Amino acid sequence: QRRGQQTTAGDRPTTAGDDQQQRGGGHQNGRTIIFTNMYSSMKILVLVILMAAPFLIQAQDSTIVYFDKKGKDTRIKDSAHIYIVVTKQGNLWYGKSYYAKNNLLQSQGTYLKADMRSPVGKFDNYNDEGVLTSTNVYDDKSEMVNRTTYHPNGKKRSYISYGKNGDTFQEGWDEEGNSIPGYVTEREAQFTGGYKAWSRYIATSLIAEAPVDAGEDEGTYRVSVSFQIDKEGNIIDVKADSTTPACHSCTVEALRVIRSGPQWRPAIQFNKPVKQRMQQTVTFVVEEGRRKKRKKKD
Repeated sequence: QRRGQQTTAGDRPTTAGDDQQQRGGGHQNGRTIIFTNMYSSMKILVLVILMAAPFLIQAQDSTIVYFDKKGKDTRIKDSAHIYIVVTKQGNLWYGKSYYAKNNLLQSQGTYLKADMRSPVGKFDNYNDEGVLTSTNVYDDKSEMVNRTTYHPNGKKRSYISYGKNGDTFQEGWDEEGNSIPGYVTEREAQFTGGYKAWSRYIATSLIAEAPVDAGEDEGTYRVSVSFQIDKEGNIIDVKADSTTPACHSCTVEALRVIRSGPQWRPAIQFNKPVKQRMQQTVTFVVEEGRRKKRKKKD
């Protein structure tokens, strides 16, 4: 999910790094090469417009769509949590979403297309009591330029602007409107040395020979592991989201290394540490190799 999109549940998954590290290990007649990929997701506490279903791309001036709490199209008004009214305005589409229980506005803004995946300009978001919680601004490429959040009393709570190179400018205020020095609106969990260092940790800590020692057949085995960085930076709640049944030893080894990982710097949201879920993919490539004998020195 790109930074600029309005999303269904307020999640803003971002690619944490594409760096690949590999390590080969030989054992008798086989070897294993390891590749790693890292992804992360961070909860952004803003109300957002639900993405409409593809069938909205129609030659209509106005369309109403109903969604349940999971963001799925129900097409049934009585079971809806949110409903969206999409209206064509010239070459653009204007979307307004409402809470079905009280018909209060949830969010409103303009899209380049009727599928509501290309926001442009200003978007205002509200809670179910009708109070403005945030304002997002997007450029003509649907990338978020900045976001402002508000205290319940209407005063600004935080502001963040996004630069082209991933740089940000952030500031925040208390409920009286006083500026808070060093305020951090959002920051993802960080491993000391960055994601390249995390990849190196995995590559050097995994026992590459584990699948060979376990007698696994030649092949490629991918293990996707999710884990959480808690408020203190500890790795917790480690579990395998997807595995290759043919290589149980790969799953065991990937889980072991993640659980044993060093402490991180916790994620920050609204100037406070928060939990963040991460996902790590480890790919084991088991290859056949020639058995080599050591030469004895005379």
